[in-house]
Amino acid sequence: MTLSNADLLGRDSSSAVIGYLTLDVFRDLLIVAVSACLLSLFISRIILPWRYAIPLAVIKICIPFVYFAFLFDGTWLLKDDVTYFRQGVTMNVISDPFSMINDPDARTFLWELSNRGLHVLYGWWNMLLQWIYGPYYFVPVFFNVALTFVAAGFLYAIAILASFDRTYAGALFVFTLLHPDVLAWSSFVNLKDIWVFALTIIMIWSSLSLITERRISAFILFTAAAILLVGLRFYIPMLIVLSVMAWSLINSPPRIRWAIAGIGILCLLVYINMFESVIATGFRTLKFESMGYGLLHFVFTPRPWAVEDNYSFLVIPAIWHWLMFLPSSVGLVLLWRDSVALRLLVIYLLGVTTLYTLLPDYQGPRHRWQVSFVFIWAQFHVLFVSISTWRRAHAKPSHGEQNQLAVPWD
Repeated sequence: MTLSNADLLGRDSSSAVIGYLTLDVFRDLLIVAVSACLLSLFISRIILPWRYAIPLAVIKICIPFVYFAFLFDGTWLLKDDVTYFRQGVTMNVISDPFSMINDPDARTFLWELSNRGLHVLYGWWNMLLQWIYGPYYFVPVFFNVALTFVAAGFLYAIAILASFDRTYAGALFVFTLLHPDVLAWSSFVNLKDIWVFALTIIMIWSSLSLITERRISAFILFTAAAILLVGLRFYIPMLIVLSVMAWSLINSPPRIRWAIAGIGILCLLVYINMFESVIATGFRTLKFESMGYGLLHFVFTPRPWAVEDNYSFLVIPAIWHWLMFLPSSVGLVLLWRDSVALRLLVIYLLGVTTLYTLLPDYQGPRHRWQVSFVFIWAQFHVLFVSISTWRRAHAKPSHGEQNQLAVPWD
């Protein structure tokens, strides 16, 4: 089944068009954009006042709106994104998103469309959004943009939990949403990686909240996020559990250290039993002999001067990543020094990097993107500390008060 750009955007050459779209599809595009914008605004308003939440949501949604309304030509289509779109279209022909939950034949069909793998959730997500808004490629993209607000919101929550103030956490929220990596990956392509990005952050917040505050709601959220991640990248929950165990052994008081480790080991044993054959297959593909090259490839891909045409939306993020690599490295050291809680992020980054350096087929920019929130926070932290230090050094104290870097919503 070959899909043209017209198929992806619902274009009918016999109808009046705006840019690449018929008037009817342009209307639907506008409805989707407004829906995603309102959701983004709702989340943003929890953290920011209206005068900052509104322009932030509008700017984020305008990027994919302008792209799909006037600039889309298929250059940035990849393989998996079209596959997810096809899954949604096909599944909506034979069932609907809610009936299929109780329909073994429909579930089996989706499993077949997913190459008989575990990763079926994003195909169902495409099915659900197409069922609501119509069979358009752009629909999940807009809601991926809204999902970045969820991810940034949980980063804000982690910052508060780690004892940073609202000034710092609010600035991190905005920095994350406007980061070149986040804008590029969420605004143009229909990929599941935004879900992996967000659910990973949710699991990390839940882990920290469960350990430090013993909230039952955190346990429920941790479990729900882990179940959803199994349908996207099944091994990510296992990596997070291992990271939490390592973090606990390093930082927790002795009386709970071994309890956490014991619970973690039990979870891993259950996990390995559930996915034994898949994990065994993965272990057979590890390449220890190419670990050095794999590390460099994973950390520095893509090279800005060698980005393929269909990945050219990553040129600016790649330049930024290369320019900020040394500051990011300094930021990781500062995060480790300045916050016990945030050491979990650094440990998780090291664990994911170690795994992917051993897997040559998983060293592309998509796999590094799922841990980019750690790089983003490291970049933000070093910039925030540097600006705060400079301002304190150059500002004149007033009435004996210490000068602090402030943002307008503080």
